[in-house]
Amino acid sequence: FLHLNPVLDFTNHHWNREAMGFQLEGSSRDSIVDAFARSSLQSISNIVWVARHDMHAGEEVFHHYDSIDNLQLLLLYGFAASNNTAGPIAYVHYSMSEAAAEALKSLGCKLEIHAPGEVGVPVIFQRNALDLEGSALRDNMLNCVRMSELAVSKPKVFRESVRSGKLKLSENLDKAVMQKVHRSCLKLLAQYQQDMDSGWLTTMENHARTGKRKKAGMSQALAEAFSDNVAML
Repeated sequence: FLHLNPVLDFTNHHWNREAMGFQLEGSSRDSIVDAFARSSLQSISNIVWVARHDMHAGEEVFHHYDSIDNLQLLLLYGFAASNNTAGPIAYVHYSMSEAAAEALKSLGCKLEIHAPGEVGVPVIFQRNALDLEGSALRDNMLNCVRMSELAVSKPKVFRESVRSGKLKLSENLDKAVMQKVHRSCLKLLAQYQQDMDSGWLTTMENHARTGKRKKAGMSQALAEAFSDNVAML
């Protein structure tokens, strides 16, 4: 189901998560998307609109919708952002206990439950925010993969790391992490290749050339966002 919030839904998206956003009253979380994911809608009472800098009269108020690529922005919200720095998301999967997953969440890791006892650790490709050239994996998300690997392969060391606040990684462990990230990226690329083989991209490109103006524009935007994600991988 869909919830629309008066006034909040009129704001435009801002690519910079740190620029401004919403948070629940009494919460330090930056994204309302994160907050809703961690709370039941019935328990949410007040939402505080937070600016990260002093604002001037007449200045536009933005909201960071979510750190997702243009393809997802188009599918979820109907627009793409030319200065969007977020790229496609690959998931590294682990089988772990609920306690380990909760410990990782307490350390700031965003996990997705893909099956009972199985979590997906997201790894987002990130463009350079200044020149939008090239791509890289977000360091904080790579660290979550490292901690997940430690939680599964060496649970005792992981628990000690959580207590001490210091992550203890061996060279072999870090190598295993990068190999899993690499395999996850190849899997995502294969999924994109399946979409291309199915003719989806060609259909979008053809419709962009021959369709009515408004719908053709959306098809063109989807095709460009899709191709952009493939290029980043």
